[in-house]
Order: sequence, then C-alpha cells, then structure tokens
Amino acid sequence: MTVFESVSDVLLSWIPTYYEIKLVFVAWLGLFNGADKLYRNVHDIFVFSKRKLVKLGLIRKVVTLNSEP
Repeated sequence: MTVFESVSDVLLSWIPTYYEIKLVFVAWLGLFNGADKLYRNVHDIFVFSKRKLVKLGLIRKVVTLNSEP
C-alpha cells in the first residue's frame, strides 16, 4: 500500500475527490473485511496465472515437501 500510495499521490492528487476516495477505501479495508476480499481476489488471479504458465511450460511447477510425519 505504501509503494502504491507514494506513486498514486503524485499522479492522482490533482483529482478533486482523491483524498476522500482514499479515505473511504482505507475505511472499507478495515471495517468491512475489504482487505480479506481484496487479498482473496488478487491471490486467486495470481494462482490462476501461475497455473496457466505452468500448463504452457513457461515456468516449472514448484513442489514442496511437507515435513509432517
């Protein structure tokens, strides 16, 4: 969030309601389980992309060994 904010503040601060939108977004993240929803959606996109890249042979599938007995 900090990296995005440092770039977006410079580029988007000229929009009249930028700071109000940012406040509502941060409130949504904390008060309405927005962070969980955002994480799950972004994580699903990355998992889907990785599966497609493995299927196309562009990357190797990483196999981890479980240390449980």
